[in-house]
Amino acid sequence: MYNIENTLIFYLFMLAKLKTYCHTLTLPQKRVFWFCTLLIAGVVATLLNSLYHLLLAHVYYPKVTLFFDPRYRFSDFTEIYDYFKYGLAVFEHSGTNYFPFFLVLLYPISWFPAELMLPLCILATTAFYVVLVYRWLPQIPKKGVYTALITLFSFTLWALFDRGNVEMFVFMLTASCLWCYATKRFTWAALLLAIAINTKLYPAVFLVLFFAQRRWKPLLLALGASIVLFGVGAWLTHANFGVISSNLQAFSAQHQIMATGLQGSHTLFNLPRLPAFLVLEHGELGIFHSFPEYSAALLKPYFILVLILFALICLYVSFSKQPLWKIILLLTLAEIGFPFVSYGYTLMHLVFPALLFLHDFDGDTSAGYTILVLLVLLLSPMNYLAHNFYPSYFGCVLNIGCLLKPLIILYFIVFLMRDFNPREIARNLCHFLRGK
Repeated sequence: MYNIENTLIFYLFMLAKLKTYCHTLTLPQKRVFWFCTLLIAGVVATLLNSLYHLLLAHVYYPKVTLFFDPRYRFSDFTEIYDYFKYGLAVFEHSGTNYFPFFLVLLYPISWFPAELMLPLCILATTAFYVVLVYRWLPQIPKKGVYTALITLFSFTLWALFDRGNVEMFVFMLTASCLWCYATKRFTWAALLLAIAINTKLYPAVFLVLFFAQRRWKPLLLALGASIVLFGVGAWLTHANFGVISSNLQAFSAQHQIMATGLQGSHTLFNLPRLPAFLVLEHGELGIFHSFPEYSAALLKPYFILVLILFALICLYVSFSKQPLWKIILLLTLAEIGFPFVSYGYTLMHLVFPALLFLHDFDGDTSAGYTILVLLVLLLSPMNYLAHNFYPSYFGCVLNIGCLLKPLIILYFIVFLMRDFNPREIARNLCHFLRGK
């Protein structure tokens, strides 16, 4: 009893100290403090879960790791060297799904050993991340300490490095584009966005940002430069639309149709697919006898639904007055949540809108803290209730995050757009069409 009472007294004392400390903080300090504290708590909780399974339950993969199968560590980076075995004419010999100009950017990596280039790329990405966090955190005391803690406990950063995925380059280009846009260097933002679009299609959602704020010249520059860069890349890599289309179809068959696309994923496409996968593992689902058959039937309806949702987001950010952080956050949620396939490391793209929110949000409202908590939940690992399906084949690890994170993204979008006013948007749209 004595020990229990002392423990309770200790925790009550610490809570009182924390409450007193929070009262001394300014609003920006409070936001950064709680963001950092919750981010650390999310990682520590998952590590404790992994430690429990390792020491007490005596199980290993996948319950004791936050990442992918250790057998495939750095595999996304090393496959770059397979693409360039025969030089830059990649599409004559390879089934890559990367865009032509992205391959041109990656080509110099193949000139040097992977043992050298991988650490250099990881170091460059980490340095960029530290500079990004330090620049966009509010000007508060102990800013350097908060920067170090946010970097150290960024699960998405470590997930990116675990596979050595080239998403690190997409992230740096997209974040640099948004950085330039937020600092009103619109020409640079347009050029960087054009390059980002030629790495993956998904950053194209930020073209809406230029439209929403009526930046016509940078918008045209981004569109024109994207087309030119695609043409240059296709010429240099000997690509053509037929080859690119067939490569994308092969990627779709593996990741959009098969169960592998569920692993470590947070796309909204998980919401109808994950329950069906669990059902089809033990029987049939109506007229569907296999999961690939069900997924293939779902592609078109899902595409139409997310297209409608994206159109609503575009109308909301373009024809109602919204702060920059909210516009960028909504577009980023669309970028990472709407594709058919979106793995955990793509959540890295939430870092810049999260920093912009911490920097620019004005107020101490419950809505602000709700946004903060939702951001932390998306940026935290959720390796709970993990199970590996088909371990003897390709492996398909599902955990609670595969279902919760898509739900959080969907709720987040609805929450941010809760002041959606159809009359105001219709009126502003009419004024726009009339040239007013």
